[in-house]
Amino acid sequence: MAKKMGAALKISRLTNLEYVRPDKQEMFSSLGIDNIISPTQLAVQEITRLLDHCEVTDHFEFEDGKLSLVGITIND
Repeated sequence: MAKKMGAALKISRLTNLEYVRPDKQEMFSSLGIDNIISPTQLAVQEITRLLDHCEVTDHFEFEDGKLSLVGITIND
């Protein structure tokens, strides 16, 4: 539909991380989708990037490790 309307670039937003895998790329290409994004994956990447440049000050686990609360200091 987007292609018929003249869209130069087709991007799909995915919430299921199972579809973000590289082996699924061909399926999206066959549907005419140029790029896929996952808000969850982007959040994980940003949190990982921030944690690479910070100092952990506190760490608490709840519900037998199912939930963690981490206090950090981010260095500029």
